[in-house]
Amino acid sequence: MKGEERRNFKFFNFLYEEEDFMHRFLRKNRHIIVWIVVFAFVVGGGLFGYGAYISNRNYVAQQKRQAIAVVNKEPISALEFYQRLRAASQYLMGLPSDQLLVYKYQILNSLIDKTLLLQQAEKEKIKVKVTEEDVDKYIEGILAQNEMTEDELKEALKNNNITMADWRKDIKAYLKEEKTIDALIEKVTSDITVTDEEIIEEYERVRVSRIFISKKEDGNSGKIKAEEALAKIKEGVDFAEVAKNFSEAVDAQTGGDVGFISHAGYRLGKLLTEKAFALEVGQVSDIIETDSGYHILKVTERKDAEGEEFEAQKEEIKERLLNIKKAQAQSKWFQEIKNEAKIEINYPHLAGYKALIEEDYENAVKYFEEAVSEAPENEAYYSFLAQAYKGMNNNEKAITALEKAIEIAPDDWELYLNMGQIYKDLKNKEKAIEYFKKASEHAGDKRWAHTRLKTIFTEMNESELAEAEQTIINEIAQKEMEEAKKLKEKQMTEQTDEENTEESSNN
Repeated sequence: MKGEERRNFKFFNFLYEEEDFMHRFLRKNRHIIVWIVVFAFVVGGGLFGYGAYISNRNYVAQQKRQAIAVVNKEPISALEFYQRLRAASQYLMGLPSDQLLVYKYQILNSLIDKTLLLQQAEKEKIKVKVTEEDVDKYIEGILAQNEMTEDELKEALKNNNITMADWRKDIKAYLKEEKTIDALIEKVTSDITVTDEEIIEEYERVRVSRIFISKKEDGNSGKIKAEEALAKIKEGVDFAEVAKNFSEAVDAQTGGDVGFISHAGYRLGKLLTEKAFALEVGQVSDIIETDSGYHILKVTERKDAEGEEFEAQKEEIKERLLNIKKAQAQSKWFQEIKNEAKIEINYPHLAGYKALIEEDYENAVKYFEEAVSEAPENEAYYSFLAQAYKGMNNNEKAITALEKAIEIAPDDWELYLNMGQIYKDLKNKEKAIEYFKKASEHAGDKRWAHTRLKTIFTEMNESELAEAEQTIINEIAQKEMEEAKKLKEKQMTEQTDEENTEESSNN
C-alpha cells in the first residue's frame, strides 16, 4: 500500500470513530487517531484558524444566526461543522444520501458532546497547560503516523498558505481542548474503586451442564417431563445421557454441556447463574422454574479465586474492572448532563434525524416535512419522513413518502425493501412480495442484501423465493471467490516480476 493510500485508509477508519465522542476519549490510542485527522485538516485547510475560533467562544450574539446548533446558548459554528466534512469529502462522495445524512449527524453530535464537555470543564474550573514540547511531540506523531518528513509537512502547509507558526498555535489550541476534557474525565471518575469481592467474582467460573424442558400448552406435561428427568439422574443414570434424551436445549446432544460461565450471567441469565454458583462440583440442582420452562443444572468443574494463577491475574483484573466502572460512571454522568442541556439544531434534516432516533416521531415528521420543502429532490429526506410516519402508525403517509423517494431514486433497493416491510406489517402479502422482489432486482451484487431478503421470504413461508435468493447469494459468492483468485494470481505475478527484476539488477 502506497504512503498516500495508507494515510487515506487510516483516516477513513477515523470517520466512524467519531460516532461517540465520549468513547473516543477513553481509547488508549486516541492521540494517534487525532494525529491523522489533524493531518487531514492540514491538507484540507480545515484546522487553520482553529485556535482563533476557540479563543472567541463568547461571541454568541453575532454567531447565532450562522450556528448549525446552539448548546446552552453557545453556538456551534456551521464553519467548524463543514470543515470536518471538507476534511472527509473525498470519502463521502460515494455515500448514498441517507448514509451521508447519518454521518453528518454523527459529526454534529460529536461537536455537541465536545461543547458540553468543555462547558462542564469551565464550571469545574479545570485548568490545563500545553507546552511547546507538547506541540513538538504532537507534530512528531503526525510525521511518524503519516510517514512524512518535516520538509513534506512544511510543503503541505505552504500549499495551503499556512505558516508553521500559525499552525503550531492551532495545534496548541486543539491540544488544550484534549487535555481539558481528559482532566475533566479524570476528575469525574477519580473516586471509582474496585473491591476484592468484585475481583473474586470476576475471576470465578463454573462449568455447567443443563437440561431444559419448555413449558407446554397443557400446563403440566413440561413439569412432569422435568420431574421424570430428575428421577432418572437420582437413580444413577448419567446426567449427559439424560440430557440427550430429555433436554430441548441446543446443547442437548453434547450432554447439556454449556461450558464455563461467569457471575455476569450472560449465558444462562441471573437466576440460573446464581443457582449454578451455589452448587459444588458433581452436585445436581433441583428443578428450577423460569418463565420459559424447567431447568436442571449440574456443575462439573469450578475455577475458584485462589492459588498462583489467581494471584498472578489480580492486578490485571482490577485494572480491567476499574476501566469498565469508570466508563459506566462517565457515560451515566455525561448522559445526565446532556439530558439537562438545552440543545437547538438549526438545520431541519439534522433536527429531524435526532428526533427520529429518539423516537420523537411527531417532531421528526415536522422537521423532515420542512426538510423536503427545502430540498424536494432529496430522496433520503422522504425516506426518513416515511420512517417517522411509520413510527406514528400513519402507514398511508409513510407509503406516500416512500413513493416519492422511489420516484427520485428508482434504483435504491432499500426503498423497495422499506415499502415491502410496510405492506408486510399491513398483512398485504401480495404487495409486500411485489416490493421485496423489486428490492432483489435492484440489490445487484450486495450479498448481505439478498441474505436479508432470503430471511424475509423464509419468515413469510415463501420457500421458492427464499431459494431464489439463496441461488443469487451462491452466484455472488462464487464470483467473489473467482475475483479473489484472480487478484491473488495477479499479486503473485507482480511479486515474481519484482523479484526477477531485483535479481537481474543485482547480477
